[in-house]
Amino acid sequence: MKKDEKATTIFAPTKIGRFTQHVLEKMFEAVGRVWSPEITGTPGWFMKTSWTTEQAESFRDWMVKEGMRRMRWRKSRALKEAQWFLFDCGWTTDRKESAEDETNVKHGQQKTGTASKAPRKNPKRTRSRTTK
Repeated sequence: MKKDEKATTIFAPTKIGRFTQHVLEKMFEAVGRVWSPEITGTPGWFMKTSWTTEQAESFRDWMVKEGMRRMRWRKSRALKEAQWFLFDCGWTTDRKESAEDETNVKHGQQKTGTASKAPRKNPKRTRSRTTK
């Protein structure tokens, strides 16, 4: 670690520490903000900014690929780490968008881009009995 990096990092100079800092920088960049250790040092810092569901999904996909590349994680591990990171430190989702999604679900509409499944029909099961 260089001397000037000490002032700008709050993470241990390990592989996971550098990766976490890189992920935070990218997360801030996704919403047009600049990451600094002072911001993430305050309680509830992740509640002050929000993003759309599409931005969150795009970021999750990026983090999975980046975790597989930089940390040498398998895809399932990278996906799990990304989901936990977003659950713990991710921005909040826009309330307006969430309210629209809930309204659509209440009225039986689905989000665009999702395939609808027809309900399964449970056919009557009959046994053929043989008599002797």
